[in-house]
Amino acid sequence: MPEDPYGKTIIAGYHWFSDWGRDTMISLSGLTISTGRPELARSILRTFARYVDQGMLPNRFPDAGEQPEYNTVDATLWYFEAVRAYYSATDDDTLLGELFPILADIIDWHCRGTRYNIHLDAADGLLYAGVAGVQLTWMDAKVDDWVVTPPNWQTD
Repeated sequence: MPEDPYGKTIIAGYHWFSDWGRDTMISLSGLTISTGRPELARSILRTFARYVDQGMLPNRFPDAGEQPEYNTVDATLWYFEAVRAYYSATDDDTLLGELFPILADIIDWHCRGTRYNIHLDAADGLLYAGVAGVQLTWMDAKVDDWVVTPPNWQTD
């Protein structure tokens, strides 16, 4: 995949928020594909593909020099939806071919398990996610060590 030093992203609520994986993938098709800018969508999908780690898309890219944060169970799932929407609109076999190994690796990581106990539950085929003290969903508010909306299995 060609490296793009000027990779693209979507800022989630500038200037209070930086680029968030979940927000970017949810809004990607509406901000790029439906507005006739599929090349921008392509660039964003490629940019985020470079940061997939242990089968996960970053939840947040902090300021320069800091490591991306991977505390999200659904950003990666939204990435699949963004790729699907892009391909549906463009029939871009080239990009799909570039991303396919990454998408396959994501599935493999989710089947065997990745960070924060995110894994495929063999009993029902659904994803299981969560460890105490880590916010992983869209309601990811946390104050110090207090997770504002803990998973329903977690008791305080």
